[in-house]
Amino acid sequence: MLSVQQSADAAAAKTYFAALRSRTQPATTLTGLTSLGLPAFQSNTGIVSFVKDNLTLEVDATALVATLGPQRTSRGDFAYTVATDVLACWQE
Repeated sequence: MLSVQQSADAAAAKTYFAALRSRTQPATTLTGLTSLGLPAFQSNTGIVSFVKDNLTLEVDATALVATLGPQRTSRGDFAYTVATDVLACWQE
């Protein structure tokens, strides 16, 4: 599942993002290049979320099999790849 929550402003988006993270436990903060300079987290179950401006992106791969394709990509890595592909296409 891929979803984008549009909030009224950046502050509201950060509040939504924090609530999403609290519902997604356990969640690990993504940092450094992995987070692309944005607030981000991922769960060990296959959920990845980023917040940019007033938008919160969530990719939930928990309904998929544990590993995907011939490379045996984990749900979490797959969700991260999808999220970063979407972020690369976002325009101001």
